[in-house]
Amino acid sequence: LEVEANYETLKKAEGGYEHNSDLTLATFELGLDVNVIKYVHGRALLLWEEDSTEPIDLDEGIITLGAEEDFPYFLSAGKLYVPFGVFESRFISDPLTLELGETRETAVLLGMEDDLFAISVGAFKGDIQKVDQGSRINTLVASLDLTPVDGLTTGVSYLTDIADSDGLADLIPEGEIEKYVGGLSAYFIFELDSLTLSAEYLGALKKFKDIPVPEEEESELEGKQPQAWNIELAWEFVENWEVALRYEGSDDFPGFPENQGGICFSWGIFSNTTLAAEYLYGEFKNDDKRNLATAQLAFEF
Repeated sequence: LEVEANYETLKKAEGGYEHNSDLTLATFELGLDVNVIKYVHGRALLLWEEDSTEPIDLDEGIITLGAEEDFPYFLSAGKLYVPFGVFESRFISDPLTLELGETRETAVLLGMEDDLFAISVGAFKGDIQKVDQGSRINTLVASLDLTPVDGLTTGVSYLTDIADSDGLADLIPEGEIEKYVGGLSAYFIFELDSLTLSAEYLGALKKFKDIPVPEEEESELEGKQPQAWNIELAWEFVENWEVALRYEGSDDFPGFPENQGGICFSWGIFSNTTLAAEYLYGEFKNDDKRNLATAQLAFEF
């Protein structure tokens, strides 16, 4: 359960300022995990986000077979976030890597996981199809995560059509494309005592070309190769107090900053209750500049 307040100042490249502020019940999530018998697990997650998912949305609905200590192999099927990107962050605001790459679909995944590595492959019918090929299961995803030493996790993931991501699908006007454009993500997370350093890159492997569009319209992705990256350093300087720094950026990703950085403080005021505040400064391709301050009160139960 998350309540947020934010204030934004946008300095326009052509001159003048735009000021915006809001107070929202940003997130309400209610999850149910069921383990009736060994080797069979069920998960359902309801999500409500003000001005986004009203009245309510089934965010996840997954059946998993396996995934036990004595049987690390698994099959998962249902509505889920496919394993493309990791999006590690200590900030209130989502990183640009998540804005670009997060992909929620009805999918089937196969994989295994142990203390040293995790691997998965999956398939789903994407929202974006090839021209004149009908509606079919057309997108594959694969991920590999390694934990070579204590405190270090690294990995890569691949999506055969990055246009299926939640951040790009709406930029394909006709829902069809001449050629699929693959996407790649690579990351690491390093923890040492009270410090955590994380970095991730996510992007298209080539430029989008020949995107079908209605007459007298054009696609914002035509000739573009969208990509994003995020670097964060977090330090728990005393118990229940943490400060985090972020530097991130993007390229060919319409509507999002080319460069952005900021700081976030969080305080665990009670058990399962956190108060956080962040500031972000972003610069856009059109030379607009943005100052964004956000405060959040979060409670888990």
